[in-house]
Amino acid sequence: MAMGTKRRIRSHEWPEYERLGPPKEWPGFLIGAAIPPLAIVAAMFATAGVAGIEKGLTRFIQPDALLWSLLTGIVVVVWRRRDRVMMAATIGCWLFYTLVGSGWFVGMVYRSLEGPYLAHRPLEIEQPLPRVVVLGGGTNTGANGAAQLGTGGDRVMLAARMLETGKAESIVCTGSLIDGMATDGQLTPADATVAILHDLGISDERIERIDGRTTSEEMRSLAELLEKEEASDKRVGVITSAWHMNRALRLAHAAGLDPVPLPADFVTESEPITPLDFVPDGEETWRLGCAVKELVAGWVGR
Repeated sequence: MAMGTKRRIRSHEWPEYERLGPPKEWPGFLIGAAIPPLAIVAAMFATAGVAGIEKGLTRFIQPDALLWSLLTGIVVVVWRRRDRVMMAATIGCWLFYTLVGSGWFVGMVYRSLEGPYLAHRPLEIEQPLPRVVVLGGGTNTGANGAAQLGTGGDRVMLAARMLETGKAESIVCTGSLIDGMATDGQLTPADATVAILHDLGISDERIERIDGRTTSEEMRSLAELLEKEEASDKRVGVITSAWHMNRALRLAHAAGLDPVPLPADFVTESEPITPLDFVPDGEETWRLGCAVKELVAGWVGR
């Protein structure tokens, strides 16, 4: 070979060449990636007509749904290659991602947690309670430094509604910051809850505060508060998210308390299942993570 000339490497001289992704794999990948959006949009059209098409198309603009489509395309490519190990691994990943992010599956998990409290109506209790305790987690501090409701904000609103309807006489706000997990100027969950209750017109005379970084600490602080109470009626209601109630009551009993469960912030919905509930959603994945923590805590007795 003359100096300075380049020798072309042909595909038959480099066996790995064809396995790096030749153009012939793209049609299968694109067809596979198109299956989820086409199937969901068609199902939404059959369910809700033209409005359903818009909902379906909008859903697949989101990154989590797009990733689902791409994974489906990869499954088709691997399936065509007949590599059993890769097929098992790829299909396993696809099934896992589909389950942990799908509303219908996450809904079933939450129904198992919230089921015992679906018939509870805190605003319809016959005997008003001297006090209700709002567990931390319903408020946080906004980027502007002001108190705001969080994902569990229904806890705070239920407490305020119980006061306004005469179902409770006072509110106990809980929650402390955890060292190393807070920023300068951040309000404690208890202080943020108090600030919002003040904005709703509830006077400070009807509000109490106790410390607690975790649910178990909150229950111990509540037990200490009631122990110092001189009133004969020491009944107390516990307001927390319905999916968290099992754990809250278990820790309350461990602290020597027997509170009235006042569930709020239900995740279980009464709406019918739609095709969109089968599309992985990042919010549903986050919810599943919360549910898993509750289940694991129950298994280990925490």
